[in-house]
Amino acid sequence: PAVTVFPAERIARVVGRPVDGATALAGSAAGRVFLVSLARGGRVVAKLGAGLEPEAWMLRHLASHTLLPVPHVVHAEDDLLLLDYIPAGGGITPAVEHV
Repeated sequence: PAVTVFPAERIARVVGRPVDGATALAGSAAGRVFLVSLARGGRVVAKLGAGLEPEAWMLRHLASHTLLPVPHVVHAEDDLLLLDYIPAGGGITPAVEHV
């Protein structure tokens, strides 16, 4: 089912800490994306939408079979994907393209 309300309580259960807030990030073709601030510090990225488990599989595969810098998958369900937050470094550089 499509997510219509931000699932703060669900995310809190998964990560084991209350959600302090969420900020919408640029969307993706797969759904809505949020930067989620957690109680006692820390942040995760939450992707909401249908069909997210294949993306989690792909990220896990890339992390274990390549040197590409991909975020750690914290939690994956078909309609909720939680990833470690990695601050952006300012775009694609020749060093990133080389990896």
